[in-house]
Amino acid sequence: MRILELSLRNYRVFEEVDLELPSKVIGIFGENGSGKTTLMESIGFACFGVDAARTKKHEIRTEGVLTDCAVRMVFEHAGRQHEVRRILRGKGSAPEAELYVGDLLLASGATDVDAEMRRLLHMDLHVFRASAFAEQKQLDALSSMRPGERKEMALRLLGIKPVDDARTAARRESKAIKLSTDQLTGAIVDITELEAALKEARDVVLEWERRAKAAATELREAGRATREARRAFDASDADRQRAEQLLLAMRAATEARDHAASRRDQLAVRIEELNGRLAELPELEEQLEALAGADDRLRAAERLADVARQTAELQGRLSALVPFDVEAASSDLRAAQQRARAAGKAAAEALAKQAHGASLEGEAQQRLARAAEADPDQPCPTCGRPLGDDFAGYVKHCREQVASMKRDRAAAAAALKRAEATRTGAEAALRKAEIAEERARAAGVQRADLAERAETLSKELAGLTEIFGGEIPQVDAIRSEVATAREIAARAAELKGEGRQLEPMQRDVAAAGASLDEHDRRLQGLAEEAERLSFDPVQHERTRKELTEAEERLARAQEGDRAAAEGSAGAREEAGRLEGEVKQAKETAARVDDLRSEGRHVERVAMLLDGFRDHLVARVGPELSREAEALFRELTTHEYDDLRIDEETLNIEIADGNSYHPIERFSGSETDLANLALRVAISTHLSRVSGADVGLMVLDEVLGSLDEERKDLMVQTLGGLAGRFHQLFVVTHAERVKDQFPVAIQVRKTGRRRSEARLI
Repeated sequence: MRILELSLRNYRVFEEVDLELPSKVIGIFGENGSGKTTLMESIGFACFGVDAARTKKHEIRTEGVLTDCAVRMVFEHAGRQHEVRRILRGKGSAPEAELYVGDLLLASGATDVDAEMRRLLHMDLHVFRASAFAEQKQLDALSSMRPGERKEMALRLLGIKPVDDARTAARRESKAIKLSTDQLTGAIVDITELEAALKEARDVVLEWERRAKAAATELREAGRATREARRAFDASDADRQRAEQLLLAMRAATEARDHAASRRDQLAVRIEELNGRLAELPELEEQLEALAGADDRLRAAERLADVARQTAELQGRLSALVPFDVEAASSDLRAAQQRARAAGKAAAEALAKQAHGASLEGEAQQRLARAAEADPDQPCPTCGRPLGDDFAGYVKHCREQVASMKRDRAAAAAALKRAEATRTGAEAALRKAEIAEERARAAGVQRADLAERAETLSKELAGLTEIFGGEIPQVDAIRSEVATAREIAARAAELKGEGRQLEPMQRDVAAAGASLDEHDRRLQGLAEEAERLSFDPVQHERTRKELTEAEERLARAQEGDRAAAEGSAGAREEAGRLEGEVKQAKETAARVDDLRSEGRHVERVAMLLDGFRDHLVARVGPELSREAEALFRELTTHEYDDLRIDEETLNIEIADGNSYHPIERFSGSETDLANLALRVAISTHLSRVSGADVGLMVLDEVLGSLDEERKDLMVQTLGGLAGRFHQLFVVTHAERVKDQFPVAIQVRKTGRRRSEARLI
């Protein structure tokens, strides 16, 4: 088998990989965790499906990718080109597979493709791994393990370990069968004694069944007698209950009749009393008519007193008001306004004059400054004439102007101050005049308002006085009349309300008389029914006693029937238990015979497996020695004469001169080569035994634990294996030896949980 092409899509850390692989020693390089072992794992996945993966199928697809996972491998086997395609499709990672030979579809579906690959390669996944994959831990283990552990590992790789396990299991099962046989033999009881006890138990069952039949007969008779006594008692008890009901009904009817008579008498008394009270109603109505209008007179008198009081108050307030001359206050305000306007105008003129003086002073200051800066020998900057001897006079004139302007500005400032003082006084006088004028006007308005209200109240007072003949009435007397009228009205209303109840009360008296007659008729009917019933208490007590005796007999019969049933059930249970024990004893005896026969057979199988295992070991040992010796001689360029493997312990011994020595005597590089020879010999033997020409070897991190010198020696030696395999893959993270390989694949991380692989 030689791999030609390998393509991966979304397989673990590889989103997209396409490799064309030559038939040489191929080094696979990359840092730890970059995906080198994953790349080699994809070969097993292509051949044997998800069982070859190190994890569950839903963890194979690249993390964070929703598209399908796909692996395609083109390989040459037995002179023909094959192509296998595997896909994990959809959310559930459903496996799909196809196998082609040339352009012909050889198998479709994961199960059929798995079976066809096993048939094509003549091996299953376990044999494929053991023959085509050698890991660093296996080579290190072959060096560091104790003899027994080394032997167990080699036997597991060679497939002999299952025979060992089967032999051990057969021996263990033989011992277990012998122990079970001994235990069951001690548990077997006397079957004859059990059968005699069973016969006695069956006789007891028959006796209890006879008793149960008699108890059932007595139970039927007692039940019949109880039913007859129950019918007689129920009929008598029904008469008793009806008699008691009639007695209670007569008592209730008597109480209802008495209540109706009492209510009729009470209503008659209330009607008589009501008629007596209604006799005073006409006199009350006459008194109420005489006091008609008292409420209106009281309201008018109270209003008259209130108006008189308000009028007196208004007159007092008018008398207390201080007189104000509004015209004089207005004239003073107008004069103050004129003085304020004149003072304001004078202040504004003084302010303008001061500003003008300040402006003229500034101009004079500027002329003086320019004159001070001018050169007498130069022409005038303003008119262009030469300054000459007049320049000094000009400067003096400018200074005089500045001094005059300052005096004028000081005078203007003094005048402005006087004008401001005059304006302030005029404004204060204006505010006083405004306040005085406002007070005069407010007082005039208030006087006019009070006078108007007093006139209105005087008119109303005159109108109210006319009601009482021009005199002031006594309010308290009128209030007394109103109170009397209200009391009379309330009493009259109360009597009228009671009078409205007279007619309903008369109807209630008639209804009470009718109810009384009805109760009399009801009492007469109940008395006649009680006389017809003719209930006898003595006879009723006799039927009760007969029922009690019948029920006691029935209870005794039920207890006897229950005891008979329980005794019969217990006897049948005991008989059943003994039958089970007899059956179990017979089955145990038969089981002991079967176990003894089975134990002899299992012991024979263990002996046969032991012999078969010894045969396999004896056969494999020499073959491994020959294969490993030839390979070791080739790897060491015939430096050593021979290498042999102990058939029992699988320890390696190397010939040096005329004697063999344990592998521990030799150097580290020679030990590595010897272990490699043994591991390759195991792979070659498995391929030959399975009938397959795998032609493929993967050495995963076999350089990991070697020092630099031993790494170089091992890499040089691996070239010698190229002739034994179509392809030899060496997985390592030792970048230093990369150039020593004819072909190399670089695996490099490209991001979080992402890598790429390419041929370099």
